[in-house]
Amino acid sequence: MSDRYLKEARQIGSLVFEWKKLPHQDIYFSELKSYISKIIVELKQLKGLQDGEKPKKEKKAEDFAIVRMYYSYPEPNTTILGGNTLEAEEEICGPQDKVFNHIINNYHQASEYFLRTWDMAKNEVLRNNYLKLKSPFITASTSQKLTEEFYKSKINPKKFAEKLNKDKSNIFKELKGDRKISIDQALQYSKEFGCDPVSLLFEDVTTELWGSVDFYNAVVLDENYYSGRIIPQPTKVVKVPREIYSPDVKAVQIQTKGSYLNNYIAYYYYSKNINKSAHGKLAVVGQEWIEEDLGIQETYYYLGIYEEKIGGGVNILNPDPAAKNKYIAKDLRNVVFIAPVVSLVHPSTLQEDSKKREALKFTDKIFEQDKIYKDLYKRIDEFKLASDKMSHASAAREKELILELTKAEKENDIAWYKELIDKKSA
Repeated sequence: MSDRYLKEARQIGSLVFEWKKLPHQDIYFSELKSYISKIIVELKQLKGLQDGEKPKKEKKAEDFAIVRMYYSYPEPNTTILGGNTLEAEEEICGPQDKVFNHIINNYHQASEYFLRTWDMAKNEVLRNNYLKLKSPFITASTSQKLTEEFYKSKINPKKFAEKLNKDKSNIFKELKGDRKISIDQALQYSKEFGCDPVSLLFEDVTTELWGSVDFYNAVVLDENYYSGRIIPQPTKVVKVPREIYSPDVKAVQIQTKGSYLNNYIAYYYYSKNINKSAHGKLAVVGQEWIEEDLGIQETYYYLGIYEEKIGGGVNILNPDPAAKNKYIAKDLRNVVFIAPVVSLVHPSTLQEDSKKREALKFTDKIFEQDKIYKDLYKRIDEFKLASDKMSHASAAREKELILELTKAEKENDIAWYKELIDKKSA
């Protein structure tokens, strides 16, 4: 049996590897890695979240990650179609930066899947720590960020160091987490990666996506959620554009197939107050609903265009003009919550964009090109101005000659007339 497939836990550096379920001894690990079926990530603490708040020893103990890799692969040395499928399970433990770097660099087939799973686990920890730290602006592990950027950009760290005239040993120290990058380095590195320098230093700001809404159809769950009424769902975390972030920002997603608004996320600021400026705007509206006979009191939430009726009462209009039902609700009473939507964003705009990355890589060239164009347009404007001046001067001189010619004809001064003709011909 290969040393790679030992039941006992193996430690390599600061990482611990253990097979919870051993693979078949005849399958090579290089082949096994292509059959990853599931990844589970557990993070104890994000590095750097509580710098200066706890003793280093305690902090180090909490800076820990457990990653479980599940494999589902065909039985080796079998030619039977539809043969047995075998299972294996591996656990990798250690400091978060080391675990992250190891998997990104050694499990290429599953890198995208791993990144998504890691981010989900990280966001859960972040949300818990926002409350503890009372701040959403949390410094990132620059080691993880750099590793991710090298993976996305497919840039070789050695060539990266050579291009920037950096000591490659320092680059590898930054990748290992032994050295953090500065603001100036983030600015310099971001140009090469084509990313926002802020993303190298800070974690994304997020909020809770607590509900969804369908503008076309009613959804029957525990009760009837007719079109436009927000359906509560298990809370998940979504990114928030930094320019609209506030601690009280919340989010609802539109899930209406066939609608131009499908998948858009509506962000709003939660408040217990009624916002009177919401008339005619897309808003989240809360209505208190009371069933006295049953002793039930709850709040229904809607997403639509808020309309105040003359004489009192509220209508909620459907924001999609293609919807059959133009009104989500009419004559709504007992409105207890109104919050205008401050931003309507498609999730794709919050994700990495390859074109944007390429543009950011060539920022200097773009600015240089822009300067060339500006100088060229300036010269063109100067030429036009000079040309206009010449035209005006020519027109003025021609007008002067015509006046002198007219005068000569009237005075019958032939000699002067001939001299004038000669001047004009010249």
